[in-house]
Amino acid sequence: MAYFSNGTEGMGYQEIYCMKCRQYKERPGYMNGEGCPVWDLHLLLDQYQACNAEPNSEGTGLEVTAFVLDLLIPRGELHNEQCRLFDPETRDDKTMPLFDDADDGEGE
Repeated sequence: MAYFSNGTEGMGYQEIYCMKCRQYKERPGYMNGEGCPVWDLHLLLDQYQACNAEPNSEGTGLEVTAFVLDLLIPRGELHNEQCRLFDPETRDDKTMPLFDDADDGEGE
């Protein structure tokens, strides 16, 4: 699952992916008037505790949190990978599959 160690790292990720995605748009009632449900989940669910949970933490809900967050923004060995729902605004083909294992996020 994605892990952002500080606000700067999170803002960098948003610049690379979120702000270039169709999912990130104006939403009345959001803190800054725009956003994405995927990003909101990473802020609302306790990613820090889920990432650092003991292997025997079953029943705490942390395993579910980690599972859900990993489905949305997987974590590579050294960095957060592209959001699985990333849909670039410039993309012509609107049929991008949610889970394309062949796509490593390195461009088109």
